[in-house]
Amino acid sequence: IMKPLGMSGNLMSLGALDFGIIVDGTVIVLDNCVRYIQDRKKKLGRKLTRAEVQKAVYDAAVEIRLAAGFGELIVVAVFLPIFGLIGIEGKTFAPMAGTFVIAIFCALILSFTTAPALASLILSGDAEEKEPKFMQWIHHWYAPILDKTIKHPKLTIALAVASIVVGGVLFATRGAEFLPQLGEGSFAFHMIRPVNASLDQSIALQRKADDVVKSFAEVDHVFSRIGTSEVATDPMGVNVSDAYIILKDRSEWSSDHSYETLVNAMIAKLQKEVPGQNYLASQPIQMRFNELLEGTRADVTVKIFGPELETLMRLAKDSKEIIEKVPGAGDVEEDLAGTSPVLRIEPKVAAMR
Repeated sequence: IMKPLGMSGNLMSLGALDFGIIVDGTVIVLDNCVRYIQDRKKKLGRKLTRAEVQKAVYDAAVEIRLAAGFGELIVVAVFLPIFGLIGIEGKTFAPMAGTFVIAIFCALILSFTTAPALASLILSGDAEEKEPKFMQWIHHWYAPILDKTIKHPKLTIALAVASIVVGGVLFATRGAEFLPQLGEGSFAFHMIRPVNASLDQSIALQRKADDVVKSFAEVDHVFSRIGTSEVATDPMGVNVSDAYIILKDRSEWSSDHSYETLVNAMIAKLQKEVPGQNYLASQPIQMRFNELLEGTRADVTVKIFGPELETLMRLAKDSKEIIEKVPGAGDVEEDLAGTSPVLRIEPKVAAMR
């Protein structure tokens, strides 16, 4: 079903499947089948024949079909708003919702076709409902609590409303972030040099930058790559490089730096000792995730399109100046670092004859 719809099986699409919800409809149908067989066995005072078992299973499935079916459809309705998401959220969660809805519909069909058919063949004529000991233990503790809530309905409703209000206040004051930033234990610095920088110049600047980063006691080792890799999934010129900084364990740090202050200290020292290039600090997994979703390494990107390169450069610099003034903006860099001189030779056609 997923293949014709253009959906691939990956971590996002298959990782969210909840098998408890998928088998829920089948469990409800089978539970009602066992109850029907037990009630008719008590009424007749004997074990049911195979034909009577099949009739009991049929009646039980017909009786429970609306309750079980609407229960599954309500779960599907919860996921419908996800299909209206666009941008990063839509790309991330739409495959998950689509796979889940497909699984629920398939489970619903199987719960009213395959499950009753197997029940009519497998269930015996003397089947009985037996509550597991674990459920008996839960019932023992839950019954007194339920009795108290029924006896004090106003207090119960007041506590529920107060919990909702407190939850709403906490939700409104905690802030929101689509993907929380994790401490990966390593940094990834994206270094951008002038477009006309040669490979030798990039290598020399990169070695100086690596030496500066290694001077920090918190750094374990550093490795870098310049330009496009062998697998050209991330095209870059020789003026662009990625430096991966692997940090020591926090227990081995001799300073009071946090991850944020350490990044700021590194960038400040790099700008002082290795000028002439821009630095964009990130983390390896975070940077790759941003590239996969938006094609850039930044969390938020402004893309400007147009035919005139000089106009684009001017607008990019103006946008940078505006965004830098926005509260909460971190490293703001324009991806277009400049132009490279080009020698154009137009031969005289008459002189070539």
